[in-house]
Amino acid sequence: MSEATEIVISQKAQEQLRSLLESAEKINAQINTYAMALGAALEVPEGWQLDVKRMAFVAPAAEVGAT
Repeated sequence: MSEATEIVISQKAQEQLRSLLESAEKINAQINTYAMALGAALEVPEGWQLDVKRMAFVAPAAEVGAT
């Protein structure tokens, strides 16, 4: 008995999945642009990141607790 090396999804499912992935990519680009604009407006130091759980810009982990 041979094992299958792939299971192809239907054309309709492929089209739907491609459409969803394209939408997700566009939304991700919009989020990144918005976050960068927020960071610039707030004069966030370079290297800080937006923590979406805290909804705050946070210092890099290496800087936290360093004095």
